[in-house]
Amino acid sequence: MDYAITVTGILLATVGTVINIISLIFVSRTTCQAGTLAKKVLYIIIVQHSIDIVACIAYLLSSVDLDEQFPSIFTCRILRTRALFWAAINYRAYINVYGSLWQHVRIIYPFWSTVLNRTEGCVGLFLLATAANILQTLAFTRLSELSADQSTCIPCTPCQTGENAGIYSFLVLYSTIYRFAFPAMAMFASFGYLMQVLSDCDGKVYRQMYKETRRNLFIDAVLFVICLSTHEALFTLNVFASNKEYGLRTAPYEVASLLALGYPVLSPCFSMCLRKTNYTPVLEAVLRPMDYQKLSKLAIMWSNYERQKRES
Repeated sequence: MDYAITVTGILLATVGTVINIISLIFVSRTTCQAGTLAKKVLYIIIVQHSIDIVACIAYLLSSVDLDEQFPSIFTCRILRTRALFWAAINYRAYINVYGSLWQHVRIIYPFWSTVLNRTEGCVGLFLLATAANILQTLAFTRLSELSADQSTCIPCTPCQTGENAGIYSFLVLYSTIYRFAFPAMAMFASFGYLMQVLSDCDGKVYRQMYKETRRNLFIDAVLFVICLSTHEALFTLNVFASNKEYGLRTAPYEVASLLALGYPVLSPCFSMCLRKTNYTPVLEAVLRPMDYQKLSKLAIMWSNYERQKRES
């Protein structure tokens, strides 16, 4: 069974790499012909596919027993624990969050200048994700030190009993919240509010925006939760139920990781099938603010925007 799971993972990661490259080519060609606002969403999708490629390649490397042939800290601590794969999944989650928040602000509050529209905002979010990723990687690469059974330890690294079980268990809980819970809640909240507002608007453009937002919710949030929930549940419960390593070559871990790999593989497939090729009608439609009493300045800017659009 272990051999079958390993082969399935290698094939799935290979297929995912090819699919993401094909999707990346199509999206890149579409970007050259898209409008200014549409390009922003397409750039986000390009980054998503690029991260998915990295995730699939990292999974491939972790599926090969390099730690037995070339024992080193990198192969044992990083590749065997799939730390690179999970780092890519983390970045993928946060680029999803960025995309949902940017579309939320762009459509509902089009005249607001936010940090999401500036370079320093993107850099800040990247640095925050990187700093949190370091702590998360530490949780993955140090789990073997919680084990009291030498047979369950990583073969090419020393195994210690759990003097630091408390801090490592905290890092596991932290990484679960950072990697899974917070991005999921942020995406559901952002997309949910956006869909609620769009559902109250009349017009063909708003109905199209609602459908497009619902597709984005499924691809970026629902599919993400479906694919990763099994791993997050097993990974977290195992550490707190038994202070020892989450068996890196056991069937539950392999199946859970395989399900998580399904996200970077399935996401580009659904993206190519469900998302519109031309994003311009969706993004260039500007939604009226809902409360003109509280947002009177936006109302004035909205009127000027409509007048300029009629004159042009």
